[in-house]
Amino acid sequence: MVSFSFRETRIEIQLPVWLRLQADSSQKLHPGKVEATIINVSKGGACLLTPKLLIEGKHLFFTTLNSSHTLLLQAHASLNELDDFNISARSVWMDSCEHLDQQFFKVGVSFTTPQKDFYESIKKHLRTL
Repeated sequence: MVSFSFRETRIEIQLPVWLRLQADSSQKLHPGKVEATIINVSKGGACLLTPKLLIEGKHLFFTTLNSSHTLLLQAHASLNELDDFNISARSVWMDSCEHLDQQFFKVGVSFTTPQKDFYESIKKHLRTL
């Protein structure tokens, strides 16, 4: 008999974010950003939908998979207020997909930001919409 691991409940949302790369050692942001949408969240992570995987020549999946960089998710409205909505994560899986007749990528991430802080940021941001 095959055993299956429990999968956390997913909450479907549509939250546009910017994806940026941040060096773990220096906390310095890598130049550039890529647009993405959080399409669902769970207790420990999220699924992102993005048309691009490269940020100024760095592959956002492989650079944050067991690497020295963190993926920083920033809500569109928070780019001018960087401390307002910053969620740190690491990539876990990726796949290509079609969305609205265009090629996109789904990227699964695991949050490195504490869960409580993530949900507080989401609630605060959704109140401003």
